[in-house]
Amino acid sequence: MLSQKVIAYLKLNNSWFDEIEPNDYEIILEKIGININSDFGKFYACAEEYAGGFHSKDFELWQICWMYDNGDYLEIRKIMNKNLSLSDDYYILSEFEGEAAYFYNKTTQCVELIGYSESGIKKIQSWSSFNNFLEWYFNLN
Repeated sequence: MLSQKVIAYLKLNNSWFDEIEPNDYEIILEKIGININSDFGKFYACAEEYAGGFHSKDFELWQICWMYDNGDYLEIRKIMNKNLSLSDDYYILSEFEGEAAYFYNKTTQCVELIGYSESGIKKIQSWSSFNNFLEWYFNLN
């Protein structure tokens, strides 16, 4: 479950919308195989800082539903997963900058920073849950 810290932060910043009916983002999440009752699903169904994403930690976290609706999210995801030899459980969350990008794994529900190194593809950093990642990303710890 998303922590009250995350939801309160988003509400304070006018970025939480739990009264949207019908929620087009829920439909998109279902289309791309995300459980809308998961922390990941709830966040992406109800949160949006600005069109396209969120900004903190000197990088943009994509609003993947907006990216799906207004860009090539599925194609980007397919290419990145193939290039990094990732399973279909991985969802890209950010630009691939500095030889790395953030990914959500829907099976483990963790977030990983994955990138290239001289020795190949490696996991650089990870968070045990999507909520833990959000608390880190929004500086709520």
